[in-house]
Amino acid sequence: MFPISRALLARVSTFALFAFLATQSAVSVAGALTTDDTDMLGKDKWQFELSTEFSTFVTSRENVWTPELSYGLSDSVYIFINFPSQHLRPDGEPSARGINDPSFNLKWRFYERGGLSFAFAPSITAPLANEEEGLGNGRATYRAIGLMQYETGAFTWLLNAGYIRNNNVNGDRRNLWSASAGMYYQLNPQTKLGFDYGYNSNNDPNITQLEHFAGIGAVYSPNDQLDFTLGYKRGFNRDSLDHSWITSVVVHF
Repeated sequence: MFPISRALLARVSTFALFAFLATQSAVSVAGALTTDDTDMLGKDKWQFELSTEFSTFVTSRENVWTPELSYGLSDSVYIFINFPSQHLRPDGEPSARGINDPSFNLKWRFYERGGLSFAFAPSITAPLANEEEGLGNGRATYRAIGLMQYETGAFTWLLNAGYIRNNNVNGDRRNLWSASAGMYYQLNPQTKLGFDYGYNSNNDPNITQLEHFAGIGAVYSPNDQLDFTLGYKRGFNRDSLDHSWITSVVVHF
């Protein structure tokens, strides 16, 4: 078995799971923040996104690269699939590099009236990664998240609450919860700025303390076909990440 400690893998993989199963929407700061919005692609519209995140933990570093393809089934439903890959670099231990478990996702906006909207986003991961190196769970995991969005003037307010059935072969906690709230501000027609705060369960069954984090992000859209995002996250306790930077390029077609 790959000689990376179990406690370290739990700390690293939990945050990666929440960060990269988070759905990402068109023309939003969702690619730069953990908190997602209820925006849709539109019927028969496609989107391709390539994101990269560099994270530091107390005793490790990691890079994750995620290509993602989305398709609008209707004006209120779209599906997407992503194939992340990861490079783990524990301090004083051998590194691991390879694919993570890919995820298959759906987002359904079931209510929209005025500036208020609600959506539901389920997903499932396929156990294709090497769980012995800390890159996957070894079993399929299931996630469901509820999304709320309220738009007023230049501000958009976001609220998320989610659950992950964390099936795994490593003895990690199987029931994981998350919640976050955020907002973004339309600075000008091309630029949005955002902020969010949230928490996750820790998948180490011996740790009861929640993982708290805050993030800031920006998206720049020079035209209707292209977005550039940049985000930063900061953890607030030893059982979450230390620092994280994420960037992405999104193409709409």
